[in-house]
Amino acid sequence: MRWYLDGPTGNVVNNRSFTASDAQSIGGNPVLRLPAGDYTLTVSGSGDTTGGYQFQLLDLAAALALTPGTPVSDTLNPANATKAYQFTAAAGDLYFFPYLGSSGLNNTWWRLIDPYNNIIFGQPFNSSVGTNSLSAAGTYTVLIEGYIGDNGVGTYGFNVQPAGNVPPTTFTGTPLTIGSLVSGTLAADANTDAYTFTLGGSANLYFDAGTGFNVNFRWSLRGPAGLAVNSRSFLNSDGADITDPLLALPAGSYQLTVTGATGTYKFALLNFTNAAVFAPGTMVSNTLSPANSTVFYQFNGNAGDRYYFNGQPTSGFSQTPYCRLYAPLGNIVMAQNINADVDTFTLPQTGTYTVTVEGRVFDNNASGNYAFPSAARSATRFRRPASAMSIPSRCPRRRRFTLTR
Repeated sequence: MRWYLDGPTGNVVNNRSFTASDAQSIGGNPVLRLPAGDYTLTVSGSGDTTGGYQFQLLDLAAALALTPGTPVSDTLNPANATKAYQFTAAAGDLYFFPYLGSSGLNNTWWRLIDPYNNIIFGQPFNSSVGTNSLSAAGTYTVLIEGYIGDNGVGTYGFNVQPAGNVPPTTFTGTPLTIGSLVSGTLAADANTDAYTFTLGGSANLYFDAGTGFNVNFRWSLRGPAGLAVNSRSFLNSDGADITDPLLALPAGSYQLTVTGATGTYKFALLNFTNAAVFAPGTMVSNTLSPANSTVFYQFNGNAGDRYYFNGQPTSGFSQTPYCRLYAPLGNIVMAQNINADVDTFTLPQTGTYTVTVEGRVFDNNASGNYAFPSAARSATRFRRPASAMSIPSRCPRRRRFTLTR
Protein backbone atom coordinates (compact mmCIF):
# COMPACT_ATOMS: atom_id res chain seq x y z
CA MET A 1 0.00 0.00 0.00
CA ARG A 2 1.11 3.56 -0.74
CA TRP A 3 -0.14 6.93 0.44
CA TYR A 4 -0.27 10.54 -0.70
CA LEU A 5 -1.00 13.75 1.18
CA ASP A 6 -2.21 16.96 -0.46
CA GLY A 7 -3.02 20.24 1.25
CA PRO A 8 -3.08 24.02 0.85
CA THR A 9 0.56 24.13 -0.32
CA GLY A 10 0.07 21.30 -2.80
CA ASN A 11 1.47 17.79 -2.59
CA VAL A 12 3.20 17.04 0.73
CA VAL A 13 3.76 13.28 0.51
CA ASN A 14 3.92 11.54 -2.86
CA ASN A 15 3.58 7.81 -3.41
CA ARG A 16 5.16 6.77 -0.08
CA SER A 17 4.98 3.09 0.84
CA PHE A 18 3.37 2.08 4.14
CA THR A 19 6.53 0.04 4.69
CA ALA A 20 8.76 3.13 4.42
CA SER A 21 6.86 5.64 6.54
CA ASP A 22 8.09 5.33 10.13
CA ALA A 23 10.60 3.75 12.54
CA GLN A 24 13.83 2.58 10.86
CA SER A 25 12.02 2.11 7.55
CA ILE A 26 11.94 5.79 6.60
CA GLY A 27 15.11 7.34 5.28
CA GLY A 28 14.33 10.85 6.51
CA ASN A 29 12.15 12.60 9.04
CA PRO A 30 8.65 11.14 9.59
CA VAL A 31 7.33 14.38 11.16
CA LEU A 32 5.03 16.36 8.85
CA ARG A 33 5.10 20.09 9.57
CA LEU A 34 1.78 21.24 8.17
CA PRO A 35 0.11 24.67 8.05
CA ALA A 36 -3.58 25.13 8.83
CA GLY A 37 -5.98 24.15 6.07
CA ASP A 38 -7.83 21.29 4.40
CA TYR A 39 -5.99 18.07 3.53
CA THR A 40 -6.69 14.92 1.56
CA LEU A 41 -4.88 11.67 2.36
CA THR A 42 -5.10 9.08 -0.41
CA VAL A 43 -4.31 5.37 -0.03
CA SER A 44 -3.64 3.35 -3.17
CA GLY A 45 -2.51 -0.18 -3.82
CA SER A 46 0.61 -0.90 -5.84
CA GLY A 47 -0.44 -2.36 -9.16
CA ASP A 48 -3.27 -4.83 -8.53
CA THR A 49 -2.77 -4.91 -4.74
CA THR A 50 -6.00 -5.22 -2.77
CA GLY A 51 -6.81 -5.83 0.88
CA GLY A 52 -7.18 -4.11 4.20
CA TYR A 53 -4.91 -1.45 5.69
CA GLN A 54 -4.56 0.57 8.86
CA PHE A 55 -2.86 3.85 9.69
CA GLN A 56 -3.00 6.63 12.24
CA LEU A 57 -2.08 10.31 12.01
CA LEU A 58 -0.61 11.47 15.33
CA ASP A 59 -0.71 15.10 16.45
CA LEU A 60 2.53 15.71 18.34
CA ALA A 61 0.87 18.58 20.21
CA ALA A 62 -1.23 15.88 21.94
CA ALA A 63 1.80 13.85 23.07
CA LEU A 64 1.92 12.47 26.62
CA ALA A 65 3.74 14.72 29.07
CA LEU A 66 6.74 13.18 30.85
CA THR A 67 8.77 14.45 33.78
CA PRO A 68 12.54 14.33 33.20
CA GLY A 69 14.15 12.07 35.78
CA THR A 70 11.00 9.97 36.25
CA PRO A 71 11.08 6.59 34.45
CA VAL A 72 8.43 5.90 31.83
CA SER A 73 6.87 2.43 31.65
CA ASP A 74 4.31 1.79 28.92
CA THR A 75 2.87 -0.56 26.30
CA LEU A 76 2.67 -0.57 22.50
CA ASN A 77 -0.57 -2.27 21.53
CA PRO A 78 -0.24 -3.33 18.80
CA ALA A 79 3.54 -3.64 18.73
CA ASN A 80 3.75 -1.75 15.43
CA ALA A 81 2.08 1.37 16.87
CA THR A 82 3.85 4.61 17.85
CA LYS A 83 3.64 6.63 21.06
CA ALA A 84 4.79 10.22 21.58
CA TYR A 85 6.00 11.89 24.78
CA GLN A 86 6.97 15.49 25.43
CA PHE A 87 9.04 17.50 27.88
CA THR A 88 10.20 21.11 28.06
CA ALA A 89 13.87 22.09 28.06
CA ALA A 90 15.84 25.31 28.35
CA ALA A 91 18.52 26.25 25.84
CA GLY A 92 21.73 24.44 26.77
CA ASP A 93 20.09 21.74 28.90
CA LEU A 94 21.95 18.42 28.90
CA TYR A 95 20.05 15.12 28.92
CA PHE A 96 20.88 11.47 28.50
CA PHE A 97 18.31 8.83 27.65
CA PRO A 98 18.54 5.52 29.55
CA TYR A 99 16.97 2.47 27.93
CA LEU A 100 15.21 0.51 30.69
CA GLY A 101 14.30 -2.62 28.74
CA SER A 102 11.53 -3.91 26.52
CA SER A 103 9.60 -7.08 25.66
CA GLY A 104 7.98 -8.03 22.38
CA LEU A 105 9.56 -5.09 20.55
CA ASN A 106 12.46 -6.57 18.61
CA ASN A 107 12.61 -3.90 15.92
CA THR A 108 11.35 -0.76 17.64
CA TRP A 109 13.02 2.61 17.01
CA TRP A 110 13.22 5.70 19.16
CA ARG A 111 13.73 9.27 18.14
CA LEU A 112 14.06 12.73 19.72
CA ILE A 113 12.53 15.70 17.87
CA ASP A 114 13.39 19.30 18.79
CA PRO A 115 10.97 22.29 18.84
CA TYR A 116 11.69 22.94 15.14
CA ASN A 117 11.04 19.31 14.09
CA ASN A 118 14.74 18.50 13.65
CA ILE A 119 15.87 14.99 14.61
CA ILE A 120 18.32 15.09 17.55
CA PHE A 121 18.84 11.33 17.54
CA GLY A 122 17.25 8.25 16.02
CA GLN A 123 18.38 4.67 16.71
CA PRO A 124 17.18 1.16 17.56
CA PHE A 125 15.29 1.00 20.86
CA ASN A 126 17.62 -1.49 22.51
CA SER A 127 20.27 0.66 24.18
CA SER A 128 20.70 3.96 26.00
CA VAL A 129 21.50 7.24 24.26
CA GLY A 130 24.38 9.32 25.59
CA THR A 131 24.27 12.94 26.69
CA ASN A 132 22.81 15.42 24.22
CA SER A 133 22.98 19.20 24.48
CA LEU A 134 19.62 20.71 23.59
CA SER A 135 20.46 24.04 21.99
CA ALA A 136 16.92 25.40 21.59
CA ALA A 137 14.46 26.23 24.33
CA GLY A 138 11.02 24.68 23.95
CA THR A 139 9.14 21.40 23.71
CA TYR A 140 10.97 18.19 22.77
CA THR A 141 9.23 15.01 21.61
CA VAL A 142 10.32 11.42 22.21
CA LEU A 143 8.87 8.95 19.70
CA ILE A 144 8.73 5.21 20.44
CA GLU A 145 8.07 3.77 16.97
CA GLY A 146 7.03 0.18 16.52
CA TYR A 147 8.16 -1.58 13.35
CA ILE A 148 5.40 -2.17 10.77
CA GLY A 149 6.19 -5.90 10.59
CA ASP A 150 5.96 -6.56 14.35
CA ASN A 151 2.89 -8.29 15.79
CA GLY A 152 1.44 -8.77 19.24
CA VAL A 153 1.86 -6.42 22.20
CA GLY A 154 5.09 -4.92 23.51
CA THR A 155 6.12 -3.34 26.79
CA TYR A 156 9.01 -0.95 27.38
CA GLY A 157 10.66 1.54 29.70
CA PHE A 158 12.97 4.53 29.33
CA ASN A 159 13.96 7.72 31.08
CA VAL A 160 14.92 11.27 30.14
CA GLN A 161 17.63 12.09 32.66
CA PRO A 162 18.79 15.70 33.28
CA ALA A 163 22.57 16.22 33.31
CA GLY A 164 22.99 19.97 33.88
CA ASN A 165 23.13 22.98 31.59
CA VAL A 166 25.82 24.57 29.46
CA PRO A 167 24.47 27.82 27.91
CA PRO A 168 24.84 27.93 24.12
CA THR A 169 27.52 30.18 22.66
CA THR A 170 26.13 33.58 21.69
CA PHE A 171 26.44 34.49 18.02
CA THR A 172 29.04 37.16 17.31
CA GLY A 173 29.59 39.40 14.29
CA THR A 174 28.72 42.73 12.75
CA PRO A 175 25.05 43.68 13.21
CA LEU A 176 23.18 43.41 9.91
CA THR A 177 20.19 45.54 8.95
CA ILE A 178 17.61 43.61 6.94
CA GLY A 179 16.91 45.39 3.66
CA SER A 180 20.26 47.22 3.53
CA LEU A 181 23.16 46.49 1.18
CA VAL A 182 26.13 44.82 2.89
CA SER A 183 29.64 45.22 1.43
CA GLY A 184 32.75 43.48 2.70
CA THR A 185 36.23 42.34 1.73
CA LEU A 186 37.99 39.08 2.50
CA ALA A 187 41.77 39.32 2.47
CA ALA A 188 42.37 35.55 2.30
CA ASP A 189 40.46 32.47 1.18
CA ALA A 190 40.39 31.07 4.72
CA ASN A 191 38.94 34.24 6.23
CA THR A 192 35.32 34.48 7.37
CA ASP A 193 33.13 37.54 7.87
CA ALA A 194 30.23 37.15 10.29
CA TYR A 195 27.02 39.17 10.58
CA THR A 196 24.23 38.93 13.13
CA PHE A 197 20.56 39.85 13.25
CA THR A 198 17.48 39.06 15.33
CA LEU A 199 13.94 38.34 14.20
CA GLY A 200 11.18 39.29 16.62
CA GLY A 201 8.76 36.96 14.83
CA SER A 202 8.72 34.50 11.96
CA ALA A 203 9.71 36.04 8.62
CA ASN A 204 10.15 35.24 4.93
CA LEU A 205 13.61 36.47 3.93
CA TYR A 206 15.55 36.43 0.67
CA PHE A 207 19.33 36.52 0.09
CA ASP A 208 20.04 38.92 -2.79
CA ALA A 209 23.57 38.20 -4.02
CA GLY A 210 25.48 41.03 -5.70
CA THR A 211 28.94 39.57 -6.27
CA GLY A 212 29.10 39.62 -10.07
CA PHE A 213 31.43 37.03 -11.56
CA ASN A 214 33.30 35.77 -8.47
CA VAL A 215 32.40 32.10 -8.35
CA ASN A 216 33.90 31.26 -4.96
CA PHE A 217 32.07 33.35 -2.36
CA ARG A 218 29.81 31.21 -0.19
CA TRP A 219 27.47 31.95 2.70
CA SER A 220 25.94 30.06 5.60
CA LEU A 221 23.12 30.88 8.00
CA ARG A 222 22.65 29.58 11.55
CA GLY A 223 19.78 30.30 13.88
CA PRO A 224 17.54 28.85 16.58
CA ALA A 225 16.62 25.83 14.44
CA GLY A 226 20.29 25.10 13.66
CA LEU A 227 21.96 25.35 10.27
CA ALA A 228 19.47 26.92 7.83
CA VAL A 229 21.86 27.38 4.87
CA ASN A 230 25.10 25.45 4.50
CA SER A 231 27.90 26.96 2.40
CA ARG A 232 25.69 28.10 -0.49
CA SER A 233 27.41 29.78 -3.43
CA PHE A 234 26.53 33.41 -4.08
CA LEU A 235 26.02 32.32 -7.69
CA ASN A 236 23.31 29.81 -6.72
CA SER A 237 21.33 31.94 -4.30
CA ASP A 238 18.76 33.86 -6.34
CA GLY A 239 17.20 34.27 -9.76
CA ALA A 240 17.00 31.30 -12.11
CA ASP A 241 20.06 29.75 -10.44
CA ILE A 242 18.12 28.35 -7.47
CA THR A 243 14.86 26.41 -7.30
CA ASP A 244 13.50 28.28 -4.29
CA PRO A 245 15.39 31.11 -2.53
CA LEU A 246 12.75 31.70 0.16
CA LEU A 247 14.06 31.55 3.74
CA ALA A 248 11.09 30.85 6.03
CA LEU A 249 12.68 31.58 9.41
CA PRO A 250 11.33 31.45 12.97
CA ALA A 251 11.91 34.18 15.53
CA GLY A 252 15.33 34.24 17.19
CA SER A 253 18.97 35.22 16.80
CA TYR A 254 20.93 34.47 13.62
CA GLN A 255 24.49 34.53 12.31
CA LEU A 256 25.29 34.84 8.60
CA THR A 257 28.87 34.06 7.54
CA VAL A 258 30.68 34.71 4.25
CA THR A 259 33.82 32.82 3.20
CA GLY A 260 35.54 31.06 0.28
CA ALA A 261 37.31 33.74 -1.75
CA THR A 262 39.41 36.88 -1.64
CA GLY A 263 38.13 40.26 -2.70
CA THR A 264 34.98 42.31 -2.31
CA TYR A 265 31.46 40.90 -2.02
CA LYS A 266 28.00 42.43 -1.74
CA PHE A 267 24.62 41.13 -0.66
CA ALA A 268 21.33 42.23 0.86
CA LEU A 269 19.02 40.21 3.09
CA LEU A 270 15.50 41.22 2.10
CA ASN A 271 12.16 40.77 3.86
CA PHE A 272 9.04 39.91 1.86
CA THR A 273 7.14 42.52 3.88
CA ASN A 274 9.27 45.23 2.21
CA ALA A 275 7.17 45.06 -0.96
CA ALA A 276 5.30 47.54 -3.10
CA VAL A 277 1.56 46.93 -3.25
CA PHE A 278 -0.06 46.74 -6.69
CA ALA A 279 -3.49 45.98 -8.12
CA PRO A 280 -3.64 43.02 -10.53
CA GLY A 281 -4.64 44.21 -13.98
CA THR A 282 -2.55 47.37 -13.79
CA MET A 283 0.81 47.71 -15.53
CA VAL A 284 3.84 47.62 -13.23
CA SER A 285 6.86 49.36 -14.78
CA ASN A 286 10.09 50.03 -12.93
CA THR A 287 13.90 49.86 -12.88
CA LEU A 288 16.31 47.47 -11.15
CA SER A 289 19.35 49.40 -10.01
CA PRO A 290 21.80 47.73 -10.06
CA ALA A 291 20.60 45.26 -12.67
CA ASN A 292 21.39 42.25 -10.46
CA SER A 293 19.25 43.43 -7.51
CA THR A 294 15.80 42.15 -6.47
CA VAL A 295 12.49 43.82 -5.63
CA PHE A 296 9.12 42.54 -4.36
CA TYR A 297 5.48 43.35 -5.13
CA GLN A 298 2.39 42.16 -3.28
CA PHE A 299 -1.34 41.85 -3.83
CA ASN A 300 -4.22 40.17 -2.02
CA GLY A 301 -5.86 37.18 -3.68
CA ASN A 302 -8.54 34.62 -2.95
CA ALA A 303 -8.29 30.85 -3.29
CA GLY A 304 -9.80 29.85 -6.62
CA ASP A 305 -9.22 33.18 -8.38
CA ARG A 306 -7.73 32.79 -11.86
CA TYR A 307 -4.91 34.91 -13.30
CA TYR A 308 -2.54 35.02 -16.22
CA PHE A 309 0.88 36.67 -16.56
CA ASN A 310 1.69 38.66 -19.69
CA GLY A 311 5.47 39.05 -19.99
CA GLN A 312 6.83 42.33 -21.39
CA PRO A 313 10.14 43.21 -23.12
CA THR A 314 13.01 44.38 -20.90
CA SER A 315 15.85 46.80 -21.61
CA GLY A 316 19.24 47.57 -20.08
CA PHE A 317 19.92 44.05 -18.77
CA SER A 318 22.67 41.77 -19.98
CA GLN A 319 20.54 38.83 -18.78
CA THR A 320 16.78 38.62 -18.38
CA PRO A 321 15.53 38.92 -14.78
CA TYR A 322 13.64 36.04 -13.22
CA CYS A 323 10.14 36.29 -11.76
CA ARG A 324 8.33 34.17 -9.15
CA LEU A 325 4.89 34.26 -7.57
CA TYR A 326 4.73 33.09 -3.96
CA ALA A 327 1.46 32.07 -2.30
CA PRO A 328 0.68 33.17 1.29
CA LEU A 329 1.99 29.86 2.68
CA GLY A 330 5.29 30.18 0.82
CA ASN A 331 4.80 27.76 -2.07
CA ILE A 332 5.69 28.87 -5.60
CA VAL A 333 2.74 29.31 -7.97
CA MET A 334 4.78 30.30 -11.03
CA ALA A 335 8.44 30.89 -11.89
CA GLN A 336 9.96 31.98 -15.22
CA ASN A 337 11.79 34.82 -16.97
CA ILE A 338 9.92 38.08 -16.53
CA ASN A 339 9.44 38.53 -20.27
CA ALA A 340 7.67 35.17 -20.65
CA ASP A 341 3.91 34.58 -20.67
CA VAL A 342 2.09 32.26 -18.31
CA ASP A 343 -1.38 31.07 -19.26
CA THR A 344 -4.21 30.84 -16.76
CA PHE A 345 -3.30 29.64 -13.28
CA THR A 346 -5.42 29.37 -10.13
CA LEU A 347 -4.55 30.86 -6.74
CA PRO A 348 -4.37 28.06 -4.15
CA GLN A 349 -4.88 30.11 -0.98
CA THR A 350 -6.50 33.30 0.29
CA GLY A 351 -4.11 35.98 1.50
CA THR A 352 -1.10 38.05 0.43
CA TYR A 353 0.79 36.99 -2.69
CA THR A 354 4.36 38.12 -3.41
CA VAL A 355 5.83 38.70 -6.87
CA THR A 356 9.64 38.73 -7.04
CA VAL A 357 11.63 40.46 -9.79
CA GLU A 358 15.12 38.97 -9.51
CA GLY A 359 18.09 40.38 -11.41
CA ARG A 360 20.67 37.77 -12.42
CA VAL A 361 23.82 37.69 -10.30
CA PHE A 362 26.02 37.73 -13.45
CA ASP A 363 24.47 40.97 -14.69
CA ASN A 364 26.96 43.78 -13.97
CA ASN A 365 25.00 46.50 -15.75
CA ALA A 366 24.12 49.61 -13.78
CA SER A 367 20.37 49.23 -14.26
CA GLY A 368 17.62 47.63 -16.30
CA ASN A 369 13.96 48.31 -17.05
CA TYR A 370 11.11 45.81 -16.75
CA ALA A 371 7.31 45.71 -16.77
CA PHE A 372 4.56 43.20 -16.12
CA PRO A 373 0.74 43.30 -16.08
CA SER A 374 -0.50 40.36 -13.99
CA ALA A 375 -4.20 40.22 -14.71
CA ALA A 376 -7.31 38.37 -13.60
CA ARG A 377 -8.77 36.06 -16.25
CA SER A 378 -12.17 35.94 -14.55
CA ALA A 379 -13.72 36.05 -11.12
CA THR A 380 -14.83 32.43 -11.38
CA ARG A 381 -13.60 30.23 -8.57
CA PHE A 382 -13.40 26.52 -9.03
CA ARG A 383 -14.31 24.08 -6.32
CA ARG A 384 -14.37 20.33 -6.82
CA PRO A 385 -17.83 19.15 -5.75
CA ALA A 386 -18.07 16.28 -3.31
CA SER A 387 -20.27 13.41 -4.40
CA ALA A 388 -21.05 9.92 -3.27
CA MET A 389 -20.00 7.12 -5.58
CA SER A 390 -19.20 3.43 -5.61
CA ILE A 391 -15.45 2.79 -5.65
CA PRO A 392 -13.98 -0.42 -7.08
CA SER A 393 -11.69 -2.32 -4.75
CA ARG A 394 -8.47 -1.27 -6.52
CA CYS A 395 -9.30 2.44 -6.69
CA PRO A 396 -7.65 4.87 -4.26
CA ARG A 397 -9.33 5.59 -0.91
CA ARG A 398 -9.31 9.19 0.26
CA ARG A 399 -9.66 10.65 3.74
CA ARG A 400 -10.07 14.39 4.30
CA PHE A 401 -9.22 16.35 7.42
CA THR A 402 -8.73 19.98 8.46
CA LEU A 403 -6.00 21.55 10.59
CA THR A 404 -7.03 24.71 12.42
CA ARG A 405 -3.59 25.77 13.63
